[in-house]
Amino acid sequence: RFSAAYLDQIVQLRSDGQTAREISTALNRSVNSVVGICNKLVRAGRLQPLTLEARSLRLRRAVQRRQDARINQARKVIQECLADPGRTKALGYVIGVLYGDGFLVDVHSIGLRTVNEGFAQSFALALHDAFCCVPKRLSRLETKTVGGRVYRDCRFHEVFVHSVGLVAVLHDMCGSTATKNWEIPVQTMLTYGQEFCKTLVRGLFDSDGTVETRTNMTLTTSSVLGARSLVALLTNLGYDATCY
Repeated sequence: RFSAAYLDQIVQLRSDGQTAREISTALNRSVNSVVGICNKLVRAGRLQPLTLEARSLRLRRAVQRRQDARINQARKVIQECLADPGRTKALGYVIGVLYGDGFLVDVHSIGLRTVNEGFAQSFALALHDAFCCVPKRLSRLETKTVGGRVYRDCRFHEVFVHSVGLVAVLHDMCGSTATKNWEIPVQTMLTYGQEFCKTLVRGLFDSDGTVETRTNMTLTTSSVLGARSLVALLTNLGYDATCY
């Protein structure tokens, strides 16, 4: 039914450590068909049956290969984003929010959870413009505690995108975005251009900043490194900024 060359190709792919699903993709056949052929080759003595340890190792390698492929695809998305002025500004805003109220979960999520519906809408639009995807949105009533006071039936708005690749690439770009130890890699961000940096600052101030007068804004953070790096970025952009 199958030529000797075709069977030799399957034997070689199996010997290279590829899973049945990867072989099926390479040969444009169904997974069940590949599994059946491999079982016949095992009975014919051309393939060795896989041990439990070998199966586990192949599975881990397959998972790693899929994750590497997603990361490489995400890198292409970021490169395309930085090549487009409009998308570059949207990406800057997303990163600014991530340094503020946004979250970058190691597993797979980029998002924001806030009681400000307008802020959630701006972040959703930036995600859409930067990554050309439709972010998921949730809204629910919860209890919120601020300064010891309990506020019931507060409506929270959540906006997020699930992407293992984008999370990994943004981690590389931004470093830590955790509340207590975030820090802007100023020199790296400046290489993306002034408009990118300005929208980054806008996203950060939308999250944690306060406009006091027409010429004065403040931002409060528990990260000393974050505050100092923000001052350095603002100074490079030509603004008078201080940290105290």
